[in-house]
Amino acid sequence: MDFKKYYLPATLVWAAGLFAGSVLPGRSLLATEIERFNLFGFGLHFLGYLIFGLLLVLTLKNYGIKNSFAYAVLIAAAFGLAMEGLQMFVPYRDPSVIDALANAVGAFISAGIYEFYHGYKGTSQA
Repeated sequence: MDFKKYYLPATLVWAAGLFAGSVLPGRSLLATEIERFNLFGFGLHFLGYLIFGLLLVLTLKNYGIKNSFAYAVLIAAAFGLAMEGLQMFVPYRDPSVIDALANAVGAFISAGIYEFYHGYKGTSQA
């Protein structure tokens, strides 16, 4: 089964989920628990953008975009920064440089692993 037709919708749905999670007011039960365990919050950001970076690189490659790795990382990092910036306007939420870094690192790693694996796979078969 060819899943390529689902890359863009999956990427958009994931981005919407990241957006929703970023603009929820900070005094929810989940946000309070995350504040207690800073490493857990970092891990959530990292994991969310790890998946987002992979979805972005798959979508960009599917559309034939060259340098999809760089674009995926830039898009994910810019989106993460925008979400952190939006938190200035959400009650009980504060933007965090650490969270923005976790976002960018997660996207970088997943897009990088994909590119490395497929680049290596492509050159070994030539």
